[in-house]
Amino acid sequence: MKPLKSKTGLEVANALEKIFKERKPYKLWVDLGGEFYNKEVQKLINLYSTENQEKSSVVERWNRAMKEKMLSIFLRIPPGDTSIF
Repeated sequence: MKPLKSKTGLEVANALEKIFKERKPYKLWVDLGGEFYNKEVQKLINLYSTENQEKSSVVERWNRAMKEKMLSIFLRIPPGDTSIF
């Protein structure tokens, strides 16, 4: 995993290309952000997005889980210990 310097369409598309070298999904579930809905990314993959809160919460939960996992690695905190959040 490597952080992006910006969320331009070209930079996001280049990052996704690197990720998709091994395996590429048929569709990618994203939010309605401009970093995904641009010509560079749309040439690369079919996008699917939702506009309601219930479906967006699934993605937000995934993001939270990834954040917790990265913090536990960076700070060497046992997984599941939420005392610092």
